[in-house]
Amino acid sequence: MAEKSCQIIATWITPVDLVIIIALYVQFIVLGYMILSKKSGLSRWFILVSPIGAIALGILWAVVFKGTVVEGTWGVCESLGEGLMYITVWTYWKKQK
Repeated sequence: MAEKSCQIIATWITPVDLVIIIALYVQFIVLGYMILSKKSGLSRWFILVSPIGAIALGILWAVVFKGTVVEGTWGVCESLGEGLMYITVWTYWKKQK
């Protein structure tokens, strides 16, 4: 029953997921460009408070904790990067006030 429900829901949720993913990646690209080109007026170190920094942290986490129980938690770094990305936007906004 659960499998059938998932198949039915997948027909209309998949396009929504694709739009969200595309919008998120466009946002990542624009944010990265603004930081690295210094158009935002923020230090280039802010790139570490983004998905790029979170992926680097995740790779480091996976290497350091290889073979342990907590090795698998490196995947949460993707969500961490998506959340931390808004610190950059908030800092830029506060700086412009």
